[in-house]
Amino acid sequence: MKIYRFIRVALPVLIVLGFLFWLWWHDVVSDKTYKLEALALITLLKDPPQNYPEINVAMGQILPGETVKVLRMGYGKDFRAWLVMGSNKQEGWFIEDGKNVRVSKK
Repeated sequence: MKIYRFIRVALPVLIVLGFLFWLWWHDVVSDKTYKLEALALITLLKDPPQNYPEINVAMGQILPGETVKVLRMGYGKDFRAWLVMGSNKQEGWFIEDGKNVRVSKK
């Protein structure tokens, strides 16, 4: 009887957790379907700009013409931000301004 009650409570919780994990994973995978090419010098930031940090340290730069690997994408109030890895394995966030990067699907 106790096992039945445990299953009756635990199964819906596990289903909801599994569904939430699937949503998160789908979001991560869909972010990685974008291809970015730098059109101007891009400064990479340590923290996600959409979190509006008080101070955001520069972590590196992406040179014009360099293709980067997309790790994540985020949105702020009026902008889209990207977490990328450059060809020298430098990682960081930057804000897309419409002129600094060419965005396409893979």
